[in-house]
Amino acid sequence: MKLDFVVATGLPAILQLKDGFSGEPIDDAAVTFRLDDAPREPVRKGSGFYVFTDLPDASPHWLDVACPGFVDIQTTLKAISFPLAKPLAHFIVVLELGPSPAYSYPSGTTLLCGQVTSAGEPLADAEVFALFSDRQGTWHWRKTQTYGARGGSPYLGQYTLALPSTVASAEVNLRFTKVGHVSHFDRIAPVRSSTTIVGANLQSANA
Repeated sequence: MKLDFVVATGLPAILQLKDGFSGEPIDDAAVTFRLDDAPREPVRKGSGFYVFTDLPDASPHWLDVACPGFVDIQTTLKAISFPLAKPLAHFIVVLELGPSPAYSYPSGTTLLCGQVTSAGEPLADAEVFALFSDRQGTWHWRKTQTYGARGGSPYLGQYTLALPSTVASAEVNLRFTKVGHVSHFDRIAPVRSSTTIVGANLQSANA
């Protein structure tokens, strides 16, 4: 009896996904991948590690990652060539997924959220920048972008920004910006351990 064996001759790539808010690894069965615009199922190793096997070459490959509760992310993934020139850990690609408006924050988190619009329509990919001080008087900042998912998403143009528990400022300075639009500035007093709604309407720079 003749047996045919298939030998994998491609190269591997190793990815680790982390929660951009908590820093914890993401081991979610619902996370999906597209490699070079085609669905791809990697080997799931636990602790947020995913191994892509049998890549055809060591050139960069385009990777799309989607996971419920997080903003979709796109990056390049390069296969590992052997023999290794450096320790394996050097070649692991670590990706942090930022929370989307659907993210489930822990109870007691101080949040700013709202929707950015222009001419009455939700505005995707606008930057939301927050400046505040801690109890020692040191200034800190946080920033995020409004959700850019299309296709009728109820979160289009919305944002959520988590502030650290060390915020001591009675007020937080906010800046909303997007190329081609007039920036909007605001100053608010967030409710500690709760959610404060702050929206903005950006006028077109050509208006």
